Amino acid sequence: MSGMFDQPFDGDVAKELDRREGLLETHNKSWNYDKYAHITIRSTGKSETVIKSEKGFVIGDGVAYNQGPHIGLYTSEGGVRKFKPVLKSCKITNEGGGDYTDAYLYNVEFSFTVFTLADLNRAEASVMRVGGEIQLDFGWKGLGGVNAGSVTANVFNYSFSMNEDGSFDCSVKAMSAAGLWSGDDLSGTKPTKDGDDEREGNFLYDLECACRESFGLTSDDGPDSVDGLGNNKLRVATQRVSGTGIMGTFGAAELIVEPGWFNDDETYLFFTTLGTLIRYINKMGDDEGNKYIVSENDDLNTWPKITEIGSCDPNICFLPGAQGSYGDPDVSSNAANFAEWGELLVEGVTGDDKTDIDKIALSFDYLTKTYNSMADSSKVVGGFKSPVKIAEYLKAIFSKVDVLTGGLITLAAIPMKGGKPLQTDNQKPPFNITIMNKKLISDGEKIKPYIFKTLEKRTITKSVSLSSEFDSDYVLMATKSNIEKGTSNGHFLLKPDGPYDASEGNEGIEPGSKTGQVEPKGLLELRNEIGDTGASPQKLSAYGDACRGWIQRNARGGELSGGRYGEIQYTLNLSVTIDGVWGIKFLSPIKIDRLPEVFQDPNVMFSVTAVNHEFDGQGGWDTSLETVMRI
Repeated sequence: MSGMFDQPFDGDVAKELDRREGLLETHNKSWNYDKYAHITIRSTGKSETVIKSEKGFVIGDGVAYNQGPHIGLYTSEGGVRKFKPVLKSCKITNEGGGDYTDAYLYNVEFSFTVFTLADLNRAEASVMRVGGEIQLDFGWKGLGGVNAGSVTANVFNYSFSMNEDGSFDCSVKAMSAAGLWSGDDLSGTKPTKDGDDEREGNFLYDLECACRESFGLTSDDGPDSVDGLGNNKLRVATQRVSGTGIMGTFGAAELIVEPGWFNDDETYLFFTTLGTLIRYINKMGDDEGNKYIVSENDDLNTWPKITEIGSCDPNICFLPGAQGSYGDPDVSSNAANFAEWGELLVEGVTGDDKTDIDKIALSFDYLTKTYNSMADSSKVVGGFKSPVKIAEYLKAIFSKVDVLTGGLITLAAIPMKGGKPLQTDNQKPPFNITIMNKKLISDGEKIKPYIFKTLEKRTITKSVSLSSEFDSDYVLMATKSNIEKGTSNGHFLLKPDGPYDASEGNEGIEPGSKTGQVEPKGLLELRNEIGDTGASPQKLSAYGDACRGWIQRNARGGELSGGRYGEIQYTLNLSVTIDGVWGIKFLSPIKIDRLPEVFQDPNVMFSVTAVNHEFDGQGGWDTSLETVMRI
């Protein structure tokens, strides 16, 4: 399997960097002393907004706006000779920031000065129109000309100010088209409040109505009206959602809780699956717009089947198969029905070990409360509340699933086209926004990082820094006593070349008979207790903490082995700055040749999380790489 988040270092870029090392070693004059970075920014005239942008404004490297090939430095205003527009700086950033949803988003910022009111009018009508498209072309002149880049972006903000001499300083912010998908929203919807008779305005209303219809209920009936419920009983049904053509999977459940948690000793809930929710969101949008899909790649739409690990709060979410069973039916009558919850989600599927993102069950209570909270806190623009963004709504759901499963299922939405993630900046919508488990990385041949040399004659690095960001909580986790107890994953930093030896001195865990991996001893007992004696905040929290701790301790062994859970980020950050180069992608692996001995292990590398390109408008171009350490 080739993992989506385990990218190799681009071969063409590696060849270019090696070429530059050779030029430096031979003291090549053209590269060492004469290189000049060029950049040109022009308006394309393309725009999706009501206020159109005009084509023709060009700035950068002495190129005049649409006046032919003539390169002149001056224009005139009122008979006075003045400079033509001058590009002062430009910055292009590809920054995932640890969030893979934004990994393929390019931000562009540039500043320039115009010296006449006529040029300000040209700039405003072209590159300072929100939604207007601009094109940036850049590279090195001379021997550096083999490496160049091009970015198209859409303007989303701008500003200008007048100077004492009558000139205007202007700045523009733009975003690549590949990132605009994050602006898709749930337009025309509103929060659903208790007692609100106009719930039809909420986008979840029709979906919940379909859920009620699947059980023969009216729009006023709650889940407690479903026939056949009892102690920890779940019923599953299907229903076509009116006006959409989609077939949804729904559930109604009665959950036994400990007295004192709620006023009653049970709670009733409606559920739907993540797959149903995604398909419904798609039907609400433009048929020609972006589509949200669950990955059809079986290697990316799943997670390791560790029976003992499931959701720590079935009020919000539960998993299909054996991981969705709570309680021992041989011990407690309360658990007799609860043990069937996960199995009901995989009926008709061959094998009882099916793990499928599409079948993760989510309660309508949680989905509605999450949406209401986001809608209530949204910004007010022009007297109207901004609609909730689909990407932000899904991100909130994904984060909750991550927490509830102890980090076993960490979902991400990645814009893709032609079955591949967006690795170039100029791909245009519509995209398939593909949902997958981002922790699944390559279990094949190990990727090889590009190694930057630091002190040799051939070095192309301009600056290098290695920093840590350990907080007080992490320091406490990494104490000797916590490591010996198996309650910390700080051992990874202390011993990056292999898993911590849990063969002795560890309370609550025991070594595996074959691999030496610690077994999830006690996890199933904690989950069964929820079903046997009733849920409580304390029990749910204890089970969640136990699942998370087990995954942290064992992320590199046994059922999480083969690199599939190697996407463990550490609080060590490597920064490298070089002469500008185009083509280094998000998550590209790198290393430097001078590191402390503990980090020289072949399993240690640094993954690129941000690529920043800065042009000074005077022939300079620097590329800065920000990374995080991975083992």
